[in-house]
Amino acid sequence: MATKKRTVHEDKKTKTTGEKARPKARPGAKPAAKPAARARPGAKPVAKPAARARPGAKPVVKGPARPRLRASHASVDSPAPRAGKPAPGLARRRAPVAPPPGASPRGPASGRTPLAAPKRAVKREQASPEPSSHARELAVSIAIAGLDKKAVGIEILDVTGKVDYADFLVVMTGRSDRHVHSIATGLEEALSRKNKVKPLSIEGLSSAVWVLIDFGDVVVHVFQEDSRRLYDIEGLWIDAGRVPLPEDQQKVAAQIDEE
Repeated sequence: MATKKRTVHEDKKTKTTGEKARPKARPGAKPAAKPAARARPGAKPVAKPAARARPGAKPVVKGPARPRLRASHASVDSPAPRAGKPAPGLARRRAPVAPPPGASPRGPASGRTPLAAPKRAVKREQASPEPSSHARELAVSIAIAGLDKKAVGIEILDVTGKVDYADFLVVMTGRSDRHVHSIATGLEEALSRKNKVKPLSIEGLSSAVWVLIDFGDVVVHVFQEDSRRLYDIEGLWIDAGRVPLPEDQQKVAAQIDEE
């Protein structure tokens, strides 16, 4: 392949200046980028020109700076804590949770909150330290009426002096919602027929999961098995006395529980 001969002018220039002849740029090639100029030592940096505002744009007006509040426990030199984060050494306080309506602020010995009192239009008179014989007989009559409806796990709890709304709690269990409904309506009919006593109120009869019957000195709880295990009234009143059933009724209760 034949090479082009260098002209006499190029040879003289190379000899006199010591520079090499620059190659000619090819047609259509992009020009090489120039290297960035190095900053001289001690020279001040060149400030960039400010961006021009667009035509029609509204000027941004900065308001006065907000004062920075410092915590009372922080030193003067320490920066103020950011908004939304608690100051160091301080924990967020939670609002106290109010107890349910009708429940006492402190529970029994087990530490759990007892169940709320039944809803009454007239408050019960101040309870005496000793239960009345009438209230005890009424509680036993309710338990016997529950046995007639095949109620399971009947217990009579003596809560005299422990609560202000009753002297005795009678707890029993039904095997289904229909059974619970039948027990509750049967107790109402039996007590009104034999003892001439009508309940002050009945709650929860429509759902028949937990029915509360208020007879004044005696409050009855008719549960389904899951609800009774959940609320665990016997565990709440573990320190309350138990009233036994008559001997002949104890045998009937044992037979029902075994079925």
